[in-house]
Amino acid sequence: MLFYSTVQLRAFNLYFMFKKLLPLSLLFLIFLSCGKKQNSVDLVIENISVIDLKTGEISQNQSVFIASDSIFKIRPTDTKDELSALKTIDGKGQFLLPGFWDNHVHFRGGDSLIGENKHLLKLYIANGVTTIRDAGGDLTTSVQQWQKEIASGALIGP
Repeated sequence: MLFYSTVQLRAFNLYFMFKKLLPLSLLFLIFLSCGKKQNSVDLVIENISVIDLKTGEISQNQSVFIASDSIFKIRPTDTKDELSALKTIDGKGQFLLPGFWDNHVHFRGGDSLIGENKHLLKLYIANGVTTIRDAGGDLTTSVQQWQKEIASGALIGP
């Protein structure tokens, strides 16, 4: 005949209680975390025409929601949901497409043209070029410094 002490029985009961409650508790926590929706974004551009570069299709009257530095959602402007934005821009008559790349740039001219080359960075952004690759030049040290300044937000450029 087996005899268990009161302490052993309590430990045995606690073990089975936790064995059953732990999975239920985890499921409950997962369920709660899945229900959180983002209700606010930093920027919405409404009434914009979005160009799909794969298909060439133009989707008219779209709203593009931007959170932080990423596109969060794109939907027709006349569709209503609970998203709100800190800032709204009317994009009527404007087009939105991904940023362009220039994969073959040469920053050259030596020390006398460092300033002129640096001013080109703003022109890239103004013309939709958001990424460039310096394919080799004689301003490597300056280009590396510009990269740091762009990453920190001190300089505008791709």
